Amino acid sequence: MPAGLSADRKSEILSCIRYINTSRFPFLPHTGKSRMANFRNHYEAAFEAFLRHHNIPCISTREDSRSASIFSGDPSLKTLDFIISAKQNPFSLQNFPQDSEEPQNISTQTGHFKTLEHSDITKRHLSELSWLVDIKGRRFPSGKTKKRCWVNWVTEDDLISLTRWENIFGEKFFGLFVFAYLITENVSPLEQSRLFSYHKNHYAFLGVPLSTYRTLCRRCSPRWKTFTLPVKTFREQAIPLDELLTIQNL
Repeated sequence: MPAGLSADRKSEILSCIRYINTSRFPFLPHTGKSRMANFRNHYEAAFEAFLRHHNIPCISTREDSRSASIFSGDPSLKTLDFIISAKQNPFSLQNFPQDSEEPQNISTQTGHFKTLEHSDITKRHLSELSWLVDIKGRRFPSGKTKKRCWVNWVTEDDLISLTRWENIFGEKFFGLFVFAYLITENVSPLEQSRLFSYHKNHYAFLGVPLSTYRTLCRRCSPRWKTFTLPVKTFREQAIPLDELLTIQNL
C-alpha cells in the first residue's frame, strides 16, 4: 500500500481490491485455458483471452458480488469487469490516487462527471490511458426474425456505476464500455483480419468511452431504464480495441 494514505483512504482502496481477483495481478501471459470461462459468460471470457493474447496488462474482477460496502448506505454498486492498465505503465497499487490536501469527494448520487473528448484521445497516446471496463456482449446481427446490427444499449445502472468507479479510481482512469460482438452470420462490424477467434467463434471488440456514451446517448426504454446510441452515432464514435489499446500486428 502506498505510504502517506489516510486510514479512510486505505480502507476504501482495500474495499475495491476485495472485489478484484488478485490472482490475476500482476498480469501474466496466457498459459492455458482461462479459469474465467468457468464463471464468466463467453463474451467476457473471449475478451480476457484477447487481452492475454496481446499481453495487455489487466485485472479481471469477480462477478459473484456487488460492491455495496464502498458506499455506506448506498445501493449496491455494479462490479467492473476488467481494469486495463496503461501498457507502458503496468497496473500496481501506485496507480491508486494519493491523498491530497483536499479529500476526494465521492458522490453517492451519479458522481462528478469526467470528460474525455476525442481531441484528448488524439493528443494523448492511447496506451498511456487506463480503462475501467464494462463488457456488453451482443450478437451481430441479433434477433431471430428481424435482424439488427450495431445493438449497443446499456442500462441506467451501468452508466451510474461506471461513473462512480471513475470517481473512486481518480483522474488517471476512464470508464469504457466494450461491446463484444459475437459474429453470427457473414456480416461483421470489422474486417475479418481484425476479428478474434475464441472456442471456434469469432468476436469483434469495439469501445466507447463512458463520457462519450453519456453525452450522446438517448433513452431506449423508460420501462427497462435503458439507453442507446443511434446507429450512425455509434459507428462514428466506437473505436476498435486494437486501435484503442494500440495493438500492433493484430
